[in-house]
Amino acid sequence: MKKCALYFAFVLSMLLCCASYGQESNWASSIAWSPDGQTIAVGGGAGVWFFDNAFNELGFVRVEHAIEHAPRLIAWNATGEFLVHSSFLSSIKVVDANKREVIREIVVPDPGLWAPVHWHPKESLIIGGTYQETTHIWDAITGEELFYFESPAEPSDLGNSDPLGFCWFAENEVVIVTRLATYVVAITENMMPQSFSRHLGHNWISCNRDYQILTPDGWLLDLATGLETKIFGRGKDLQGTADIFPLTVSWSPSAGRFVSSLNRCRIRVFEFDGQSGRLAAELSGGAYYIPAVGFHIGSIGWHPDSSQFAVVGEFGDIRVWDANTYELLHRFDGFDLHPNVLALLERSGKTGKEMCP
Repeated sequence: MKKCALYFAFVLSMLLCCASYGQESNWASSIAWSPDGQTIAVGGGAGVWFFDNAFNELGFVRVEHAIEHAPRLIAWNATGEFLVHSSFLSSIKVVDANKREVIREIVVPDPGLWAPVHWHPKESLIIGGTYQETTHIWDAITGEELFYFESPAEPSDLGNSDPLGFCWFAENEVVIVTRLATYVVAITENMMPQSFSRHLGHNWISCNRDYQILTPDGWLLDLATGLETKIFGRGKDLQGTADIFPLTVSWSPSAGRFVSSLNRCRIRVFEFDGQSGRLAAELSGGAYYIPAVGFHIGSIGWHPDSSQFAVVGEFGDIRVWDANTYELLHRFDGFDLHPNVLALLERSGKTGKEMCP
């Protein structure tokens, strides 16, 4: 069983962090709109919050995790009846969105979850990846494991092949993107997967409805043609900021735009014509940053009609923009600093803030 260096680094970071600050801090790490566009769910350190579109709180579900296991990700199912709240190194909690309660806990094989959790487009199935370089599909209602896939072995000098993300390709095929390759796997048949492309990704990926995969560093993989194209590059990062956190990219539901957070204070919006991206706007991702820490956009969520997008950062605020005019519609400051930021500040002894340009 392989346990990569990244896994150990993450465990150490979270133990240092949580030893000082615990799990009760109300920090936010992920955001997602319900399929009807009426409810915004925010996942974080204490559980899941529900808001309307004006950020009036509608309810809260406390989701308990072991103190060293950081809650990170949320996702709605296609009907809006359920959502999942997952955490690294721990379990996946299935939440009844109407009753606002946890109805199922799915235990992730040791040493824990790595890739984001996604729902099947029609059925109550969820898919997730682990540090063991395995992919699993579970029935979210019963908790039964229905599918298991282990990434084929790669030469040790190329690194590990932990899953980075998933796309449902038709109803019975799933695309599994690892650091080293992309596989199309038929989940109803016991067959060797199709190795689609060498794919040197660095962080989690985003998929659109046209079966195109985008990495945070700007590579586009088209599953229909097998072509991989560089469609955008890095932004100008702020001087002195530490590049220590994963970065984020997210397609709009219509696949006509995507948002990237490739620098510390700004996010970039690109318009997409099916083959290439055009920079349409550069927006402020946060009010300030701390040079000793940098700034990380934790999650980008899209309204289901692609009219708005929201960003969660590590400094406690949520920002919502109009996706057509790029007007800032809401700024909600109801969350705490992320514990990673607090722990790094405590260890470095540096607390100076600088305004984002």
